Amino acid sequence: MKLKPVLILAGFAASLAMISSTLAANISINAGPVEFGQGISQTTSCDEDGITVTPRSSFIASGEGYFKFTSIEFADISTNCVGKDFLVSAFPDTSTALALDALGSTIARIKFVGEGTTEVGSGPAGDGVFNGSVESATATGFHLVLSSSATRATQVYKLTLESADGSCSGSGNGSSSSSPGSSAFQIKRDYPSSDDGIYWISDPEVNGCTPFRIYADMTRNGGGWTLIIANKVNRWTYAEAQSVNSSNPPTNLYDLSAQGGKYSILSYADFIKKSASGFQYRIEVQSLGESGGIWTANQPYSFVSSSRTKTDITLDQMFGNWVYEDNGIEQRMPYLVDSAQALVTTSEETSYQWWGTLVQADEWEGAVVPWIYNGLQRPTAVWYWVR
Repeated sequence: MKLKPVLILAGFAASLAMISSTLAANISINAGPVEFGQGISQTTSCDEDGITVTPRSSFIASGEGYFKFTSIEFADISTNCVGKDFLVSAFPDTSTALALDALGSTIARIKFVGEGTTEVGSGPAGDGVFNGSVESATATGFHLVLSSSATRATQVYKLTLESADGSCSGSGNGSSSSSPGSSAFQIKRDYPSSDDGIYWISDPEVNGCTPFRIYADMTRNGGGWTLIIANKVNRWTYAEAQSVNSSNPPTNLYDLSAQGGKYSILSYADFIKKSASGFQYRIEVQSLGESGGIWTANQPYSFVSSSRTKTDITLDQMFGNWVYEDNGIEQRMPYLVDSAQALVTTSEETSYQWWGTLVQADEWEGAVVPWIYNGLQRPTAVWYWVR
C-alpha cells in the first residue's frame, strides 16, 4: 500500500544537500515507531510517482525476546532512477541517526543500476564498508539486508530516502558484474597482469548502466583492446552492424558459432574508447595480426558516424604488406553506412567499389567481405577493436 509522506526532515535534508546530493523527500513514516511490514511511498527527484519503502523485522528469541530491524524492501522504482544512488537512514524520536549495521553505519548508499544492483557502501559518499548486502534486485526494486544490525524495531521512528547523482562508470578489475571496469584499456592500465578473455564493464551511457561482458585482448600490441566487431558471415543488417549478440561476446575469436557468425558492440565504442581523440582502433582480417593494422584517430571521430571525411588518421603499425588504394583499405576511419552493399567500410564509394569493407549487407562471391583486390580478396574473418 502506498501512503502520502507526512513530514519533511528539513535539518537532515539540508545536511545532505551540502554533500551535493539531489534533494529528495526525506519523511517520517508516522508520529510513533515505524509500522514494520507496511509499504510507504516516498518521492525522490528521479521518481515523482513514489518509491515504495517497506521495513522488515525478525523476532529474536534470546533473552527477553525482541523484534530486530533486519531489512528494507524498495519497489516501484522508475527507470529514470537508473544510474542514481539512494541514501538510506533510520532515526529514533530524535535527530541522531541509528546504526544500520554492526560497524555503526548510519547511511547506506546504494548504486541503483536495475537488475544488476549489488553495490552498497556506507557514509554520505558511499566510500565506507557497509556490513550488509543488496539482494533480489530487479529492474524496479531491490532488498537491502542489514546484516548484524543491532537496532530494535521499536527504536525506529523515521526512515529517510534520498536520490543522489551517481555514476556507474566502472573502475574495477572486470572479474565480475560487481567489480566492472570501464573498458579493456582501464582494466589493463590498473591491473597490468590481466589476461585475454571475458571481462565485465559498465558506463553511464551504455546498457542503462547495467554491467555487461566484453572480450578483451590484454596481451597483443600493448593490451587493453576491446573487441567491437567480429565477423565470419557475409549478410548483416544495418541494425546488426551497430549491435548484435551484444550480451554474448565470443570466448574463442576463431569460433563465432554461438553468435551465428556475427558480433557487434559498435554502438558502444564511442563510450569505451580511452579519449575523445587520440584513441586507437585495430583491424585484423583472415587471422589475428594479418592484413590490417593499428591506427590513431587524431580528431574526435565517432565509430557510428556516416561521414566519409574521417581521414585525419595515423597508421601506427601495419599488418602485412599493402598500400592505401581505391581497391583496398582507404585512408579513412571505417564509417557506418546504410547501403545495399557495404555497412562498415573504409571505401569512399559503397555502391560498387566497396573494397576495404569490414561488414557488408549482401553476399559477394562467397566472401565475408571484399578486402584488398591486389592482396587478400576473400577473407573468412574480420576483427575490429578499440582502445
